[in-house]
Amino acid sequence: DDYISFITESLNNFKLLKIFNKETDRGNHFTSKIRNIYDIGITKILIETKSEILLQIVLFINNMVVLILGIYMIFMGTFTLGSLISFNSYSEKFKQSALSLTKINSSIQNMLVSLERIHNITTNGKYHFKVVEENYIKTENIHTVLINNLNYYVDSKHILKNLNFEFRSGSINLVSGESGSGKTTLFNILTKLITSYSGQIFFDTVNIQNIPNKEYRKIICYVTQESLIFSETISNNLKLYNKNITQEEIIDICKKLNLHEFISKLENGYDTYIYKGGETISGGQAQRLCIARAALTNPDIFIFDEIISSLDAYNAKLITNFVEELSKEKIVVISSHQKLNVKSSYSILKL
Repeated sequence: DDYISFITESLNNFKLLKIFNKETDRGNHFTSKIRNIYDIGITKILIETKSEILLQIVLFINNMVVLILGIYMIFMGTFTLGSLISFNSYSEKFKQSALSLTKINSSIQNMLVSLERIHNITTNGKYHFKVVEENYIKTENIHTVLINNLNYYVDSKHILKNLNFEFRSGSINLVSGESGSGKTTLFNILTKLITSYSGQIFFDTVNIQNIPNKEYRKIICYVTQESLIFSETISNNLKLYNKNITQEEIIDICKKLNLHEFISKLENGYDTYIYKGGETISGGQAQRLCIARAALTNPDIFIFDEIISSLDAYNAKLITNFVEELSKEKIVVISSHQKLNVKSSYSILKL
């Protein structure tokens, strides 16, 4: 169950793993689980094989004892040959019934084949990631994202057509439009989850195609409408990108999002385990945890996709205020069907 849950959760949260550049870490965790299954399988086979061998030895000794005693009793006149044959016949039926419980050779062979394949994958398999071979070094914070003549098609259908826009730091950048207008597609392109487009995108003066993925993930962070939470402790969820984040930094961000008081009241505080992808906490709490995790990565660019659309007024206002505070120093791009209730001005890209 633990293995299946791990696979399901990894697939459901694959976008998040890619955004935080954690594919390799999750892959290593997967390899560890596979090796554990392999070791358990080998142990199981050895135990069952030894059990069958022991049973065969016991049955052989039993047959020899019965045969010797039977012959002796026949010579002594206390047993007849027919009785011995009948006894052996019933004994053989009993032996076959006992052996049927240990006839696992076919199952063992099937398991060995599967385990051998798993062993080959974990021993020889490698995770390969293609990155752009460029010497990109970010020396200062990024202040603009320039989109130049961006086009994207799906089955000859124009999703984004000749799009030109500039997102800037210092204020919120709102992306609006009806469902299906291309907001999420644009965000997937900006985060390099989609790379098959035409046109150019620049971070300040650098084309994003010239930034290696490992560095790129440090620059930009994407928070989706779905609250992507792992079955882990609250602390480990918040430390997904950077294990070296201090407890003081975590508490500071959680206080700003009104999470600290709620977490502190839990029996194990920040070490409380969240089960089933965050279903044990409310939707508003899960979304705020996702935003706190994003803020702790300290990127230059934040992308928020419909993060307040399904929240109540209290949580929506709380998150909007936090996002507005972020926009003073960072590039903040947010999509929303509703008007933003913020004090500062914001630019709008209508799709």
